[in-house]
Amino acid sequence: MTTNWTKFALLGVALLVVAGCSGGPSAIKAPSISPSKAAAAAIEQYDANGDGVISGDELQKTPGMLWLLSEIDKDGDQGISAEELESRIQFWQETQAALAPTSLTIIYRKKPLQNAKVVLEPEAFLGSNLKPAEGITDYAGQVRFRIPDQPEKLPGVAPGFYKVKITSDAVSIPAQYNDETTLGLEVTGKKLLPEQRSNEIKIK
Repeated sequence: MTTNWTKFALLGVALLVVAGCSGGPSAIKAPSISPSKAAAAAIEQYDANGDGVISGDELQKTPGMLWLLSEIDKDGDQGISAEELESRIQFWQETQAALAPTSLTIIYRKKPLQNAKVVLEPEAFLGSNLKPAEGITDYAGQVRFRIPDQPEKLPGVAPGFYKVKITSDAVSIPAQYNDETTLGLEVTGKKLLPEQRSNEIKIK
């Protein structure tokens, strides 16, 4: 299977997501996710008022869905139903992407944040086959992600919804960017249009 690489940008704490696209190794397979089971699990986990839609404050708790909400929310009600979520997961699978090389640039108080650990934590409702990715920022504040237990040691992140968590021994990062993160990313496995990419957001 040939992997289609993707370019990304991310709403987050001074995060500028950049991802490239090219052919990938045929040995790598996309994680198996059941769209219907994952969608049902997401509704069970996040639909607090039982109306069958993840919206409002419920949606804030799963920030990866907010990244391209307009692409997922087909009926424009500012919420995500089980049917819309199932369709989105099926879309990932149709791209046949296994790993999308993804990097972030993190700026803290107008300067690149060095030696910070950044973790992409997949939403639990997507199942155990989707693994976290992580990396350490360099002198320019850039981090390139790998899945730690990926035997081939290839860079990249599998398509999915992720929470972004940033920690640093050098500076105090507010909880809203780590333990209580409000940052999310959707990795789609498909090239995005320029207008779909977000601007850089900074930690003040």
